[in-house]
Amino acid sequence: MIRSIAVSAERDQVLIPLPSRLVLLDRDVFVPEGGLLADEALHERGVEVVLLDDPDCIALMERFIREQPALWNEDIAVEED
Repeated sequence: MIRSIAVSAERDQVLIPLPSRLVLLDRDVFVPEGGLLADEALHERGVEVVLLDDPDCIALMERFIREQPALWNEDIAVEED
């Protein structure tokens, strides 16, 4: 299982080899400025994306972000004031 896929801001590098088909439980809630959602970025690279938009997964991520903002900011490389 792949927990996350990071694509550089320049959209020219992917940090892991990509499969030809990938099932996503939900869309990323974080989109870098000028960036694409995960499924769009993967599709641009020729990956067949099956997007489930699972309500339980979405609720879990929303709860995590709400309850653990410092950890979430660390994960997406946002510095806190």
